[in-house]
Amino acid sequence: MAETAKLEGHKLAFFYIDLDRFKQVNDTLGHQAGDLLLKHVAEVFRKELTENAFISRIGGDEFILLLPLTEHSKKDLQALAQNLIEKINVPIMLKGKLTQIGCSIGISIFPDNEFNDFHTLISYADQALYASKEAGKNRVTFYSKFD
Repeated sequence: MAETAKLEGHKLAFFYIDLDRFKQVNDTLGHQAGDLLLKHVAEVFRKELTENAFISRIGGDEFILLLPLTEHSKKDLQALAQNLIEKINVPIMLKGKLTQIGCSIGISIFPDNEFNDFHTLISYADQALYASKEAGKNRVTFYSKFD
């Protein structure tokens, strides 16, 4: 999708999403509960994202989301990210215990930032993600080479 966007001159948003407190769920309720939680998060994504969004779990408690920006502005992306945070932050029952996690999101936008390849786009979103975590988690941060 990123290469197509580059060739055709389209904009693309890349979300790097990390679940907050997921390790605590695995450690206290077990990996089976963690697996149920991941299925719940995937269902939230399925319900909240449009058909043209690409979402994938890349390991552990991390997900990537690629979204073509045909009609989305930065303000729209902020609202989408906040909505995802709010939906994931809703407590759910796991193994008889009310459980609450959150998520932190980093976003990079092609071609708003220097872009050499797909790995650079991932790196920028990852940097923004860690800025979200350092700012207190349950936040969204856009990558800016000037920050």
